[in-house]
Amino acid sequence: MDEKKKKDSKLDFIESFFFYPKPYHLILAFLLLPFSFLYALFTIATKLFTPRKDFKLPIISIGNLVSGGSGKTPFCIATANLLERQGIKDVFIVSRGYKRKSKGVQVVSLRGSLKLSVSLAGDEPYLMARLTQASVIVSEDRSEGIRQAKLLGAKVIILDDGYRFSYKKLDILLKPSLSPRLPFTLPSGYYRFYPFYYRLCDLCLKEGKDYKRHVSLKHESPAMLLVTAIAQSSRLKPYLDSKVVGFVSYKDHASFNEGILESLLKSYNAKSILMTEKDIIKCEGFALPFSLLSLEISIDPKIEEKILEYVQGYYKG
Repeated sequence: MDEKKKKDSKLDFIESFFFYPKPYHLILAFLLLPFSFLYALFTIATKLFTPRKDFKLPIISIGNLVSGGSGKTPFCIATANLLERQGIKDVFIVSRGYKRKSKGVQVVSLRGSLKLSVSLAGDEPYLMARLTQASVIVSEDRSEGIRQAKLLGAKVIILDDGYRFSYKKLDILLKPSLSPRLPFTLPSGYYRFYPFYYRLCDLCLKEGKDYKRHVSLKHESPAMLLVTAIAQSSRLKPYLDSKVVGFVSYKDHASFNEGILESLLKSYNAKSILMTEKDIIKCEGFALPFSLLSLEISIDPKIEEKILEYVQGYYKG
């Protein structure tokens, strides 16, 4: 438990530093500004001087300017399901597959059929494969991932976390409801690109207006312990009720140990462990009682129309 407290303390510091800074956080942030300017200069130069690749098919890029927690994964899922409802076939999602135990280009699923385990796919691509009929490919080199998708018959690509890539694409940026306190890039701020890039994308979507999160509880118990490994885990707290007896957060994408979870369950006198879908898929086979915190995104119909116009217009044009 002491080790867990250290992890929580580190996560609390990171979240406080970027979103709720105290005076000493601000001092540290300004001391780090030279490194932030170098980081920003590199990202701006890369954006300006990298030639745009044209893969000759519609690519919908779902990205953000901050370092995590804006809802890219559920938005990719919602977009894939939107295209499926409209009868658009051969949709492929291309993602990095962060923290996966595999290398190179890997096919996670093909037209709804899973090919890899969660450990080899990565938690987010595996979840996208589970919750859509789209094919999912992971690759550190996104260009190679897109080429593989084309070889497998892709007609539309959804590019997860794709803003930084210089491709011909529809650039969608998600703007979460909670913004970092300081408008700087890493390490002084939480941005990967300066906020003015929100004005340069094709669609800048604001959480709560252009897309909304919907949360529901499944398999509830009288006493649930929330255990999660997602970015900005504190954003889950507004959705919790009196049945949640504790909150334990790990670093984003962390894996779970059955023995440790069992110990946590006992120490909090909880009846079940409450997890998001992204977390619970990493606990398949655990002989523990689980409750599910289901997180979904709905997209404003006007935005859905623009996405469909891009895809359908690509082939008409």
